[in-house]
Amino acid sequence: MAIIFKTIFFILILSHCQHLFSNNDKRICRATTNGNFHKLEHFIYKQIKKSNKNIRPTATYTVVYDSIINVLQHLECVDDVFWDKCQAKELLYPGKSVIGVRCKTNNGLVEKCFLIQEGTTGQINIFGWRPKVFKSKQKLKYKGTYDCNGFVEEQKKKCQIN
Repeated sequence: MAIIFKTIFFILILSHCQHLFSNNDKRICRATTNGNFHKLEHFIYKQIKKSNKNIRPTATYTVVYDSIINVLQHLECVDDVFWDKCQAKELLYPGKSVIGVRCKTNNGLVEKCFLIQEGTTGQINIFGWRPKVFKSKQKLKYKGTYDCNGFVEEQKKKCQIN
């Protein structure tokens, strides 16, 4: 009897959690429309964390960025998305890329940029001293967000020229 009760309780909890996750897109869009970009920021952070499990040591990050952009384009509150794939960058390790998202809000269109670091050095900072403690890793790391008006159009123009 106790096993049946536990099983039914587990199924009810699981179905309730599935319902919560299915409304995630609506929650993100509701918050973004009101001008709160924390849920969108957390969503991108989770997409990056999830993609780190699938990165191969010899793979490029373009597949990961394209998959994140495909997910973002399906949100109804997102007007346009692009990343700086045609931008000329310095060949430094770790590299950085930016994903630009143009969102529909109550105050009009707002563009946010999400900065992503490509790789880690394995160093830590102890009062200016930077010993190499860990090995370098090929993974993406979310670094932050900032406002960037005109980023999406600028990057699209750069890709049309090349």
